[in-house]
Amino acid sequence: MKKSVILCVDDEKIVLSSLKTELKNAFGSDYLIEIAEDPDDALDIFESLKEEGYDVPLIISDYIMPKMRGDELLKFFHEKSQHTLSIMLTGQATTEGITNAVNWAHLYRYIPKPWDPKDLILTVREALKSHNQEQQIAFKNKELLNLNQELEKNVEERTSEINFKNENLE
Repeated sequence: MKKSVILCVDDEKIVLSSLKTELKNAFGSDYLIEIAEDPDDALDIFESLKEEGYDVPLIISDYIMPKMRGDELLKFFHEKSQHTLSIMLTGQATTEGITNAVNWAHLYRYIPKPWDPKDLILTVREALKSHNQEQQIAFKNKELLNLNQELEKNVEERTSEINFKNENLE
């Protein structure tokens, strides 16, 4: 089975390098860490990952970037993959940007720069845990729906059999 991917987007190389190192040290055995230096690269990487069958449970994005703000980028990702959670990691977010990300992009949490490495790792761990729990719930709900449909079919078949027998007895 393929590893899931954490995608990080920031226009500062040093931030991406630090972020990737911290995430690899904490989650590298279970997750691939992908980075993108601008929104266009992030969108391309995301589309490629999805086409290749990778799950992307979490996206970490800066707010102020060339071409597109972080809330807009996260909204796009949410429209493409509603189960993907997002973290905005920035020192320059506006209240409007955070509100937009919460309302339209399934923002899990906002973390100001410079970040506390322990806080970042704890937040990412909890976001991944939340994602995994949501996926398990969705899977169990699908199983229950299938079981319910099977039971309804069995009831219909049994009812038909009983009705047929009753008609023949009359």
